[in-house]
Amino acid sequence: MDFSREFILTANVIEKDYALGWVLAGISNHPELGKSWVFKLQKFHSHPDM
Repeated sequence: MDFSREFILTANVIEKDYALGWVLAGISNHPELGKSWVFKLQKFHSHPDM
């Protein structure tokens, strides 16, 4: 978990992101869902004190 230490993330956050990535990959590769679902990306702005 060197990645989690480098970016100060807990293991459960990385595990959830990993699982979500596979779910989204599955949706995008589905013949019907991949063409009809649209995901809106949001930008993350960190607090100046972080």
